[in-house]
Amino acid sequence: MSIKPTYDINGFLTQLHYKNWDIQVRSHHAVIIGDSSDNYGKRLELNRLGNNTEEEVNELEGVFLASVVAINSIETDYVQVFYPTHEFRKEKLENFVNTLQINSDQVYSLRFQKNENRSITEFCENDLQGQIDLFSFDSSEIKPIKKLVLIDDTINKGRTIRAFLAHLEANNLIDDDTEIKAYCIYNLAGSFQKGKDIMARLRSQQL
Repeated sequence: MSIKPTYDINGFLTQLHYKNWDIQVRSHHAVIIGDSSDNYGKRLELNRLGNNTEEEVNELEGVFLASVVAINSIETDYVQVFYPTHEFRKEKLENFVNTLQINSDQVYSLRFQKNENRSITEFCENDLQGQIDLFSFDSSEIKPIKKLVLIDDTINKGRTIRAFLAHLEANNLIDDDTEIKAYCIYNLAGSFQKGKDIMARLRSQQL
């Protein structure tokens, strides 16, 4: 089963629906990614990928944010941070996690890791097994989860989250009563914004 995103009127991701779970997504920074090479969001994204220093990234964030969401203390049974392999992105995500007040007995983020140096976007949208096989998961000593928190630097289509939830399901660690929430540093509205632009053009042609 696929994971379905829900967007607000500005095109920012607010929720992921997977099977019986509606996963609320809260973003610290909301950034619009457009086609223009000098688009503020695209410049910030290039910096996030490590093309400039952290000081320059912070300067861009201070000027080009579309919105900022304050995140308060988080009560949960289990926290999964999806650490990227890129050192610059990993450091940025670690700094973000350290700003959150997380109260949890289970923080086993390193139990879920990529098996290969490949991107999950290489797999077809419907290739769930391929996305699952991209990761390994050590479920030993993990208790069944009632409140699950997922943290990533960006959440686009939720494919990494879907693969992780499939691992939890396979190990009977979550059920329909498990509450799942997701947090990310950057909410990118680019792909959805393009869809809105196409629909707007189609409607204008029908007038």
